[in-house]
Amino acid sequence: MVDLFQWLKFFGMRRLGQVAITLVLLNLFVFLGYKFTPSTVIGSSSWEPALVPKVFNESYLDSLQFKDMNVDSFLSDTNGRISVTCDSLAYKGLVKTSEKKELDCDMAYIRKQIFSSEEYGVLADLEAQDITEEERIKKHWFTFYGSSVYLPEHGVHYLVRRVLFSRVGRADTPVISLLVAQLYDKDWNELTPHTLEIVNPATGIATSQTFPQLINVPIEWSVDDKWKGTEDPRVFLKPSKNGVTEPIVLFNLQSSLCDGKRGMFLTSPFRSNKVNLLDIEDKERPNSEKNWSPFFLDDVEVSKFSSGYVHFVYSFNPLKVIKCSLDTGACRMIYESPEEGRFGSELRGATPMVKLPVHLSLPKGKEVWVAFPRTRLQDCGCSRTTYRPILTLFVKEGNKFYTELISSSIDFHVDVLSYNGDGESCSGSISVLIPNGIDSWEVSKKDGGKSDILTLTLSEADRNTVVVHVKGLLDYLLVLNGEGPIHDSHSFKNVLSTNHFKSDTTLLNSVKAAECAVFASRDYCRKYGETRGEPARYAQQMENERKEKEKEEKEAMKKLEAEKAEMEEAVKKAQEAIAEKEREKERVEQEKQAQQEAKEKEAKEKEAKAKETKEKEAKKKKIMKKLAKEQEEAEELEARKKLYQLQEEERKEEKKAKESP
Repeated sequence: MVDLFQWLKFFGMRRLGQVAITLVLLNLFVFLGYKFTPSTVIGSSSWEPALVPKVFNESYLDSLQFKDMNVDSFLSDTNGRISVTCDSLAYKGLVKTSEKKELDCDMAYIRKQIFSSEEYGVLADLEAQDITEEERIKKHWFTFYGSSVYLPEHGVHYLVRRVLFSRVGRADTPVISLLVAQLYDKDWNELTPHTLEIVNPATGIATSQTFPQLINVPIEWSVDDKWKGTEDPRVFLKPSKNGVTEPIVLFNLQSSLCDGKRGMFLTSPFRSNKVNLLDIEDKERPNSEKNWSPFFLDDVEVSKFSSGYVHFVYSFNPLKVIKCSLDTGACRMIYESPEEGRFGSELRGATPMVKLPVHLSLPKGKEVWVAFPRTRLQDCGCSRTTYRPILTLFVKEGNKFYTELISSSIDFHVDVLSYNGDGESCSGSISVLIPNGIDSWEVSKKDGGKSDILTLTLSEADRNTVVVHVKGLLDYLLVLNGEGPIHDSHSFKNVLSTNHFKSDTTLLNSVKAAECAVFASRDYCRKYGETRGEPARYAQQMENERKEKEKEEKEAMKKLEAEKAEMEEAVKKAQEAIAEKEREKERVEQEKQAQQEAKEKEAKEKEAKAKETKEKEAKKKKIMKKLAKEQEEAEELEARKKLYQLQEEERKEEKKAKESP
């Protein structure tokens, strides 16, 4: 209840303050001769700026040097006709760009903050201990990929950058990447340290926060890991009806919340430390998600109890748009272009999208955004792989989304740093200029004229974060609506302020426009490389390839000779093994033969012994038989003798008997 009272009190006071400020501004506009209308209809010979905050100091603007830059674009609208040539879709114009300004980063201060945290203090032990602190920072700490937005109520630029720690001293092999929020003043001077009174958009309660500050993200890591942590931060402002600016930070992170894959996450650092995983229903998550481009519709659903929704271009080819809850991270696919709406894979993720900073009278259901995607081209004439920004005009009509305008590659007159850190732009294997965010787009009147300045943050060669200012982009786009300094050299009319989406025509022309932009980007790449080290790089590449080929051939020959020697050795060993095997076989055979002979000898001896035994037995038997026969004969003889004796005795007895009377 107390929080609700504080919230009502805060916003009540804030509303009174806004009314007072508005009255002061209106009087100031009248005094300065401004003609402000709440909704300026585009289509007349003049346009009026929307009410936007003053982003820059006059002295800073006066110090900027602008140069003309051609922007060659292609449109999907040709008055309803299907286009077959790039010329029929072509739209050319000029804008002005400032020199790049590299943004300072007090790495020593940030490093101390990181070391003081419970989660990352152990990183101090991973630094080389035998060098100075300055040398440690230079060796182990790196930063690039900064994305920013201007906070009007604080008068500062809020930038979120990626800070990397590498144990081995290489930016491409970090242990971990962290997100750090910084503040810059209107002249892009770093504010370190600097404290803001931040109003929580949900509660209305103000708290003091000091910058630079580490954005609280739960990271699963260990000191032995590589490539862990947050990558590719994009910061964008959520539209507000209560005047409280709320930056939202989008990034990707490898996490167990998405099964160890690299998923997309959101956090609202002015609201809470909560981090939401963005999860698309009924869609299997790929191993790595990245390059989502956020934007808000006009009908932002916001309340004290809900943060509302944000939309993303999930991919440009095919064009897919998703809608996500800022409270839960739950997403669903709301648009996907049909098969005929596909083109090549050279177009990658864009900066957060912003509306034009003027009041357009648009048909119901139509909204228009500006963004800067990037192209990724292979072997186009500047290094082997080239990344460059392009300009797009993204449109919603009803429930359809499409790209109205797409430009060829643009570089804002930046001589891009070599990826190797030395040499010319195209002297490395990769040439990288990536747009990270649209900081602001200010429209102003000065000396009776009108001008607009768009501020863009970019990264060069994965080494830094820079800002460039683009003047006249609004005029460039308003020509498409019959406005601006050019009236008769183009056939476009009311492209922005009318509905003209036709399923087949618009889709086919969008594909054709993208193909034309890629073709023109390749031509830009070739021309850019001709004067920025590409011939020397290519010659060096050919020389390196020749040397590499010679080296490979020598290594191949050496390897072949080694393999031959190894083969000969293997053959020799194999032959020895075979010979040994044969010898072993022979030994085994000899042993077998000896065993067989022994067995045979034993068998013969056994047989001979058996025969001898048998013969002895037979002889014995014969002798016994003979003895038995002789005994039998002797017994028979004895018996006969006895019988004879008996017979003799009987005869004698008979004779005696006869003789006796």
